[in-house]
Amino acid sequence: MDSPLLGWYSVGCFIFTVVFLGSLLISGKFANKLKRQHEFYIEKIAEKRAEENEKSTKKEQAEKHAEKMAAQAKKALEKKREAEAAKAQTTAGPGMIQQFVANIQDAPQGDNRLL
Repeated sequence: MDSPLLGWYSVGCFIFTVVFLGSLLISGKFANKLKRQHEFYIEKIAEKRAEENEKSTKKEQAEKHAEKMAAQAKKALEKKREAEAAKAQTTAGPGMIQQFVANIQDAPQGDNRLL
């Protein structure tokens, strides 16, 4: 065997291994930096999308609420008008006597049917 050649071969393998491992570490450093930056941007984009979705949802809910309140106000106004119209129809006019008995105490004196 050629001992000096085997020694130089071993030294060359050692140097190659050190250089190869160094290059792996350096490339890993940059790859990890890019990966962290990528994950950071993904997270920020997800937060922005969530904020936009929340704003649009709140806006839609506010519009629906406003429509519901307008519909309720309209119904309340219609009921009020109906109640006023019914009251106007049931209210006795001038010279008319209302003949509604609400309780026994309100019965006319000559009417013994309720007693």
